[in-house]
Amino acid sequence: QRGDAVVVIYRTDSNETGARGPNGAWLRLQPQSLYVNHISKAVEAGNNSVTWDGKDFEGNAAGSGSFEFDVFVMNTKDAATLVGPGARGAAPWNEINIDIKQDPPEVWAPGNADGVGNSAGGDNYRGTIGTDYIANPSAELWNATYFNFEGATSFSGIRPDDQDKDVYWNLQWVGDLGGIYKSKINRASKSWELDESFGDGCFMKNIHDRACGMWPEGDFIIKGHWSVIDNPATSVEYHDKTSGEIVKATPMNDFFGIESTDDDGNVTLSGQGPGKVHANSHGVVTNSWRINVPTVMLDPNGDPLWAHYGGDGMGMAISNEVAAETGLPAYKGNPIHEKVLAGGRGVLMTEVHSTTGSMFVLLGRDGTGIKHFYGGPKLPFAQLWSNRTIPAWELMIVDEDTPGHAATGGKYDGIYYGSHIGLEDGLYENTAAAGEDSPAGACCGEGKGPGTLWHIGFDHATGRMGAGVTAVEEVAAAGIPSSYSLSDAYPNPFNPETTIEFNVPVNDYVKIDVFNTAGQLVASMVDDDLSAGSYKATWDATDKAGSQVSSGVYFYRMQAGDFTDTRSMTLLK
Repeated sequence: QRGDAVVVIYRTDSNETGARGPNGAWLRLQPQSLYVNHISKAVEAGNNSVTWDGKDFEGNAAGSGSFEFDVFVMNTKDAATLVGPGARGAAPWNEINIDIKQDPPEVWAPGNADGVGNSAGGDNYRGTIGTDYIANPSAELWNATYFNFEGATSFSGIRPDDQDKDVYWNLQWVGDLGGIYKSKINRASKSWELDESFGDGCFMKNIHDRACGMWPEGDFIIKGHWSVIDNPATSVEYHDKTSGEIVKATPMNDFFGIESTDDDGNVTLSGQGPGKVHANSHGVVTNSWRINVPTVMLDPNGDPLWAHYGGDGMGMAISNEVAAETGLPAYKGNPIHEKVLAGGRGVLMTEVHSTTGSMFVLLGRDGTGIKHFYGGPKLPFAQLWSNRTIPAWELMIVDEDTPGHAATGGKYDGIYYGSHIGLEDGLYENTAAAGEDSPAGACCGEGKGPGTLWHIGFDHATGRMGAGVTAVEEVAAAGIPSSYSLSDAYPNPFNPETTIEFNVPVNDYVKIDVFNTAGQLVASMVDDDLSAGSYKATWDATDKAGSQVSSGVYFYRMQAGDFTDTRSMTLLK
């Protein structure tokens, strides 16, 4: 595909924690891959390349070490493809769900029962990826009859379980009936039936007043507990899928608790999240649409991994007060939906009310603000108020290498988002848009019926530098060497790295591997087709996984054509 590409470079041997980046935007809470720099480039389909100058984001030499890079490409040059029904209404937190356990994947989009964006959990539009919705702009309306009580509002929609194809989950966000509901699909009646064995009779009640997001992952339903009581105890909760009981909870007051002082000087704490939640095998990400709270990533054990505070001007609104303190421009762009990317390569988020018109924000592996992706003129969006765009609301991502999803073979990979443009009439019906700032052509109807679901090509991959893939440098020589040869490593003994020179008299495939004294393969220094010449390669004492090896004797063996030679080297720490 073609579009916008970005290559992000990381150091994998870093133990650094703490705040980094402009205005401490990236808070690293555990040792992890360390953002070094990134390069953006517009690309066309076919072979492309970028060059990294070896410097970090501050312009300093990155130095030696173990490095990896992630490549992301989003197709922002071609028109998005209409692929199904989406949610509808004024509220941007309604959420579509795509079940890729089915083939073709099923789309479940919450309906808009009251015309102001609140999605009753009983109304769900069903579609399938691959249907021609231009020729046949329709979607089936299914109903979760258990969830039609007065005031029912779901911000998660009917969410398919990640393991059981018959189990679905829903979340009533507030009130006496607020909590997680477990149900099983009844395809004959186009409905869902409650699992009475779950929780307290039929659902697991919220502890306090508000829960805006939850996600099934493995053995758990992971839910954001957004407490609105005085001096709240906000958290991310892990509910057992069978009983509904909370197995563990991660306190989140440090991120979503906001202190304020009243006129009498009393300090109070209010909860401002967590809101939306997404999880996969690499962890859990959560955020809120409030101005002064971050996006937070938890590791697979539920411990905070990083937090992104938006001081780099991405993924978090910057108020006039913060702008005055930091020198950053004031910025409106509340993150509303977020997804952990396959491979743990970062987080992709949508923004609402963005003053830049950004459709998506990419955060890196350690929470670094990497890039705003803009949709361009060929992607549908709506201008809601002057200089405030709502180009992307719901967000789902299908990734080929997501655990458990390999059966799709990448056929449905990409970004899926809802625009709230009507599937049947093509109009942007939005009650909240009525008024003198309404965009031309916007209707003031109730906005019932399905919206539109769009697909954008998006993919990513990872490569390695240094750790297990050592750069080979050609050495200037008087002429082509007459024979194969392998030199002694220098320095030897060494710490932390050593260099090996070798000669290749003809164009040939060359392999140089490192072994321990037990004969086990530790690392591959050279594994490539080389032209005739003299070369040198450096080993940084890391194994195939990028981990530092222990002190001791190691052997390196060169194989090329009929030539084989083995020598030893010693690592002393």
